[in-house]
Amino acid sequence: MNTIDLSEKEKDQEIDNILSKGLIAPKNLWTQLYEIYRVLGLRYIFSNALFSTLAACAVTLGIVVLYPFSASKHLYALLFAVAPLFYVLITSFIETAEKFSGLYELKMVCKYTIEQITAFRVFCYSLLGTCFCTLISIYFTHISSAYRFFKVFSFSICVLFLCSLMSIVIMRKVNWQWRQFITMVIWITLDVIPAWFFGNQWELFLSQIPMAVTLVIAVISFILFLCETKKLMGIRKREVLQYVGY
Repeated sequence: MNTIDLSEKEKDQEIDNILSKGLIAPKNLWTQLYEIYRVLGLRYIFSNALFSTLAACAVTLGIVVLYPFSASKHLYALLFAVAPLFYVLITSFIETAEKFSGLYELKMVCKYTIEQITAFRVFCYSLLGTCFCTLISIYFTHISSAYRFFKVFSFSICVLFLCSLMSIVIMRKVNWQWRQFITMVIWITLDVIPAWFFGNQWELFLSQIPMAVTLVIAVISFILFLCETKKLMGIRKREVLQYVGY
């Protein structure tokens, strides 16, 4: 039998041709998010979320509103704790509500994975968290100075996106049903220990971080957050045992 010997370069070209014809280009993050929204709709994706959202809002706003009446005036230490608080609370509360939902077993046999729906929710929560950071920045600065407002705002979103990034990394790496509470415990620890042991020095350190630095960290954290979200969206059914969606 006659055979044709191909060079290594020709073999590589043939392999590339086969792969280019046989593989479907992966969808980008925005396409995947839009498809989930189009197929399921916000009402289904955020079912049973009303009570959790109201509870998260009540706790977070309560802390913010009471701050001016407290003896402590550590604004940046408070922002470090509060900026991601709404995000952490709402993700934890909704995860808890999901576990105790009477329809949870039914959702486990449907089209989209829990990870894909969670990625969509987390992305939306991060946007809501950004809106919350804007509101608390206005509340604390009264926009008395544009520079002070943007400094407080940049610090707030920097902390928010750092926490969001940590949260979604934990979601992707930890195979534990209550993994959102890991984020909550870690962030509370990071809030309490420096404030408890260093007090005024912690506030001084946070307040002296340049606005340019917080903006750069916020942008980098948000980009990494999107990358991790895409990875979470890419987890296939054979890798997970829980499904949701029709």
